[in-house]
Amino acid sequence: MNVYNDKKHCSGCSGCYNICPKECIEMQQDEEGFLYPRVDEEKCIKCNLCSKVCPYNNIGKDNELGTVKAFACIHKDVEVVKKSTSGGAFTAIVESICKEDYVIFGAALNENVRVEHKYTTSIKDMDSFRSSKYVQSYIGKSLKDVKIFLDEGKKVIFTGTPCQVAGVKLYLRKDYENLITIDLVCHGVPSPLVFEKYKEDMEKIHNSKIKHVNFRDKTRKWNEHNVTIRFENGVIYTKRGVDDAFEVGFYKHLYHRPSCHQCPFSRIPRVGDFTLGDLWGSDEIIPQVNSKKGISLVVANTKKSKIFLREIRKRAELIEINFSDAVANNKNLIMCTEESPNRIKFMSDMQVMEYRKLKKKYLKPRPLSFRIASKVLNKKTKVKIKKILGMKK
Repeated sequence: MNVYNDKKHCSGCSGCYNICPKECIEMQQDEEGFLYPRVDEEKCIKCNLCSKVCPYNNIGKDNELGTVKAFACIHKDVEVVKKSTSGGAFTAIVESICKEDYVIFGAALNENVRVEHKYTTSIKDMDSFRSSKYVQSYIGKSLKDVKIFLDEGKKVIFTGTPCQVAGVKLYLRKDYENLITIDLVCHGVPSPLVFEKYKEDMEKIHNSKIKHVNFRDKTRKWNEHNVTIRFENGVIYTKRGVDDAFEVGFYKHLYHRPSCHQCPFSRIPRVGDFTLGDLWGSDEIIPQVNSKKGISLVVANTKKSKIFLREIRKRAELIEINFSDAVANNKNLIMCTEESPNRIKFMSDMQVMEYRKLKKKYLKPRPLSFRIASKVLNKKTKVKIKKILGMKK
């Protein structure tokens, strides 16, 4: 038995896995490397809780529909900005909320260089949550942990993709005043299995185990996506994302989860109290601010989030911006990523073909002429988005 009817209607949020009173649901990896719930019919008591907490069965049961506020954000601590993907907004929000009895949940790389959701009870230990991870994270029993901490009266901050945030909110089945949710502007989540094949290939090439991966290294430039891998033998690999095999496939949308291309959470109202991303197009939106180390986009979606804006301003520079400008430069705020016409073929080949052959067939860097054409198309997309929003400023 499946909890879902179609793989495009399952984001792998693990709400059903966490809620099952008989623990008869397991999250099993499919041939593409994504986790899906499977039910043990013999143990199932037909309580239907799995369906009641599924985000796809409860679309629309999220935030109040109200006025969102969008901001450019740069943390006042230069070291925090250096460690962050963009402007350090996540740290500023956490510092503003976490005074005492708090727990922070987020995605981090574990000792095996796999992405999983973890928690910490100390702001000092949240470095691993900073920086983007271009792989779907393993949720495990994190949702149960969230509920335990909330029921103990602790303040909990949960950060994740919009579908993960929707999953935790529905799993809890009531609104907790001591819960703050942060959803990320999500381009789609790549297959963990493809990432494992990429890592194995890189370890063969460099004759060493991988120690750490930075998917968005901004040592050179914030707006120039670079991937940096550190190996145990001391070797450091750095390439622009447009030239790295794994990130080329990510940009081509070859191995996103099927649900990412029909995502019902890439919209307004957003599912989280806050939404975080990069403020692309900042030179046009706020030309008076010149930050080459990164600028965050912060969207306050709920009354609960707006309460903390004054505290956040003590730690970061917040500049209110027109929401339509933010969307025009970050379409995933209101629409999901289109599926590549080559996705099905790639996934089929991935199951039988060596990774080096996959690289040669699918993951070559795009030519410069294509990149220039993409920039022209992006300008057209901005105009289209503003028309959708009804804001042509």
